[in-house]
Amino acid sequence: MPRVFLKPLEIGEDAIDVHQHANNQEYLRWMQEIAIDHSTAQGWPMERYFNCGYSWYVRSHLIEYL
Repeated sequence: MPRVFLKPLEIGEDAIDVHQHANNQEYLRWMQEIAIDHSTAQGWPMERYFNCGYSWYVRSHLIEYL
């Protein structure tokens, strides 16, 4: 699997919080969507995992907001 997978994102107004920043929960959602898209691009859509009786999940994550 390639180490780098790029996907452009369009940040909608619904992702912006009361502080006028992208909400932390949105970053997690975007990472999950991109992980699924990356896996799918490599021939492993979620349906294939389920059909094989497999699944994956995030054990931990670290986001440093700059």
